[in-house]
This record gives sequence, structure tokens and C-alpha cells, in this order.
Amino acid sequence: MTQPPPEDPFAPPQAPPVDPWYSRDQPPTPPAWGQPPGWGQPVWGQPAYQYVPGPPMNVLAIVALAVALLCFPVSIVLAIVALVQISRRGEGGKWLAIGALVLDGVIIAALVLFTALAVNGVFDQIGRRDVSSAASAVVGTCSRTHGLALHTVVPCSTPHDEEVFWVTSLDEGDYPGGTSLDDEADGVCVQHFRTYVGKPVEESDLDYDYYTPTESEWAAGEHRVICVIVTERATATARNSYR
Repeated sequence: MTQPPPEDPFAPPQAPPVDPWYSRDQPPTPPAWGQPPGWGQPVWGQPAYQYVPGPPMNVLAIVALAVALLCFPVSIVLAIVALVQISRRGEGGKWLAIGALVLDGVIIAALVLFTALAVNGVFDQIGRRDVSSAASAVVGTCSRTHGLALHTVVPCSTPHDEEVFWVTSLDEGDYPGGTSLDDEADGVCVQHFRTYVGKPVEESDLDYDYYTPTESEWAAGEHRVICVIVTERATATARNSYR
């Protein structure tokens, strides 16, 4: 068998073979309808993916969550109705309605806890002035405050914030509670304010406050009420000042 001669590396390139089915004067036949086109030819009119919309959102579920902090009874009703509608219609928003009910439950639990604490008198001591924080229990003594609990006795001719104008002891017995104790102390202080200042409280430029015993102080035998005139850096006594 004879072998073909080696190719000449310096020979010009040969023309491609001619397709017997067409020539330069006759373009190639396009592919038949329905057949896939050749590589690199896009298919027009066919989307890359199909968008499937989800179920519509239930309006009441959205409203129930929005009004939960404003009016939780209305929110509860709206959330329940929304869950029923979602179950029947196949709408979205189930977790919004459930979230509204959970938020309503938290609000109700907080209100119940706050009410229980208030009934048991937990908040009675907030903002109260107990006897142990008073600077003095001697009538006519002036003091200067340095915060809520620190008081210093000073001469009434120097700037001061409080002046004791009446001290009394309440009746023995069980602790009456913060509200009852405040009512009794207020009545006592109002009665003796006019005697000390020279004017009734309604006509005076001055104000008053009082110290009352806490429950623990009451159990230890401290039953005094200390009435004080509240001023703003006054430099004179309020006794018989007719202010």
C-alpha cells in the first residue's frame, strides 16, 4: 500500500468542500415548523419562566394586627373572623391573624398582672415619703434636699426646701394601707397648715407635703405623720408669714 505524500506546509489553504444540496446561488432550506433550530438561534415568544401568583391576602388579618396595640378587643374579633375567612376562601394572612391573637394575649396578661399588683398595694410605695427619710420630726425645723432620700437640716434663714409644721401619731392597730394612710395624713396636714402659716392652703402661695410610715415601719411601731411646707430655696420661716 502506498502512503499519500506529506502535506506541503507552504501550500495555500484549500477551499471547503461544496455541499451537494445547495450552492451559493441557493440559500439553505430553513428547518421545518416545530423542529428545534440550530445552535445560537433564539426562540422568540416563549417566556423563560412561568409566574404563578399566590393567594390573595386577607384584609381583616392585616387590620387585626394593626389595631392590636390600640384596641385589643377589636383586634381579637377581627383576627378570629379573618381565620374563618382564610379557612373558607384559601386566602393568605393566616400567620398575621395568629400574630395579632398572640399580641392581644400578651396585652391581656400584662393588664391582669398590673391590676393584681395594684390591688395588692405593690405600687403604693412608689413616690411615697416614708418617715425614715425625713430630715427632722421637730416642728419649725428647716431642711435642704439633695435628691430623693438625702436631707440636711439647715437654719431657716438659709436656702431650704422643707419646713416641718406639724407632727402627730396615728391610732394603733393594723397597717391601714397606703391609700387610707395618705387620706388621713392629708386631712391632718391641711387642718394645721392654717394654724402655722396664718392662711388656709387654698389662699396661700405655699404648698405642703407629708411623710408617712411604710408597712414595715408601722409594724416596728412607727406611726407618726410629719407635715412639711414645700418651698423653693426659701430664706425665711413660713411660721406666721401669712403667705
